[in-house]
Amino acid sequence: MTKKVPSPIVPKKGKLRSVQKRPATKKTAAWQAVKYIRENRGVGPRGVRKEQVKRKRNLLQLLLASNKNIVKMLVADGVLPNWKNKVCPRCETGRLSELRLHNPSGQHKHRCSSRACHVWISPQNLHPLFTDGRGTGAQSLQMQSSLLLMKLLRVPHPSIHLLLDINHKAIEDMEKRLCELRRVFVEKEEKKIVFGDGKNWKDVEADTCDKIGTYLLVSLLQGKQ
Repeated sequence: MTKKVPSPIVPKKGKLRSVQKRPATKKTAAWQAVKYIRENRGVGPRGVRKEQVKRKRNLLQLLLASNKNIVKMLVADGVLPNWKNKVCPRCETGRLSELRLHNPSGQHKHRCSSRACHVWISPQNLHPLFTDGRGTGAQSLQMQSSLLLMKLLRVPHPSIHLLLDINHKAIEDMEKRLCELRRVFVEKEEKKIVFGDGKNWKDVEADTCDKIGTYLLVSLLQGKQ
């Protein structure tokens, strides 16, 4: 005897309709009684459209910027610190000048005012992401900032290698530095979290997210939108 196949057509009335139209899971009355108020994040009714998002910087601006303009861009966006008139990190006595052209390297750097020091400090000195060096493995600040932007946009490693012609070791090094910066930022912000006042119960809405460091760096690199 052949098995009868149920009809996919739902009847318009009767018990069979109530059975076939019921939801797969039923929410309890206690669950429905809890009111959920989502925090306003400023997202429009159409959601986030990545193809329509406008950013302060783009890849073309970073790559075509001069050695002096790239420093000004990153300082204005808060990605690089402004070392002007700051204490020299080497001698801790003199003050650093404004950006000047360092003839041997062709880069714009800050010079210490101390007569016993007069060291040249690069804008990315002691930076957790950007490096400064010489040789074939050294990357310019334009290339490093472009690499950072592509990493924050989650571009795959092979695509970054083909687009920027960067060695895979430099890409992996940036990835490690970015992950370490995320970890330090999250651990620092976790200490500021306080649930309730210690006396009364409080309603807490929690969610798991490991992209806090990425959001911070994107906001710094993009500026105010």
